[in-house]
Amino acid sequence: MTIAITFEGSTGPDDLPGWLALEEDLRGRLRTTSGRATPETMGWDVVVAAAVAAVPVLARSVCGYLVERDRLRKGDLLLSYTTEDGREVHVRLTRATEPAALAETLLAHRSVTISENADAPSRS
Repeated sequence: MTIAITFEGSTGPDDLPGWLALEEDLRGRLRTTSGRATPETMGWDVVVAAAVAAVPVLARSVCGYLVERDRLRKGDLLLSYTTEDGREVHVRLTRATEPAALAETLLAHRSVTISENADAPSRS
């Protein structure tokens, strides 16, 4: 199974792909490629080739990243995906996001976009 996460936002040592690359339990399971770029930012595609057992590690790591972002006053993230009926769903990710709920979303949709623009409408 693979989980594809497209990260849209500024890139650098403190971005989500960099954070995930430091996760010991995900070593060897991440493949990072350049993603979609906008005039202001660059994007990264992170593909996690993970067994179902590794998805909770991925979710915990993303939640740890959210806590660090909050500590640095960088704000929330926005997770977006498209349902089978074509509806676009936005979920705000905050330091209070539960890893189990995030893992469930990743398993259910397997292709998501995480954006630094958390100002869009969201489902909490």
